[in-house]
Amino acid sequence: MNKTLPLLKVIIWVLLLSSDTAAQLLFKVAALNFSGGVWLSNYPFFLAYVFELLSFLLWMRIIKDTRLSIALALTAILYITVSLTSYIFFHEQINILQWIGTVLIAAGTCLLGYYEGTKAVSEA
Repeated sequence: MNKTLPLLKVIIWVLLLSSDTAAQLLFKVAALNFSGGVWLSNYPFFLAYVFELLSFLLWMRIIKDTRLSIALALTAILYITVSLTSYIFFHEQINILQWIGTVLIAAGTCLLGYYEGTKAVSEA
């Protein structure tokens, strides 16, 4: 199996999270701007799909070298990035339960990342 260098893996993950978050924000903008006409004139809609395609390609690269169960669990970070960027760009309110959930997701993701990191070191 072709193993990706650790720094490259981090870069790919950051790109995936960034592109998928951007896609979700652009889908929201597209939905807000949609007035019942044709989607062809809705540029945020098409730009969102460009980011989705990029996310798909990055995802395929990630699951090539990562256990699917771990990779999918790590995508939970998207709940955090989308919540925070929605708060920043759309002024969506985040209540205390959502903040607690976000912290728990972050903690779980850190545990999974730590587990994968210690496993990778022991296999090296």
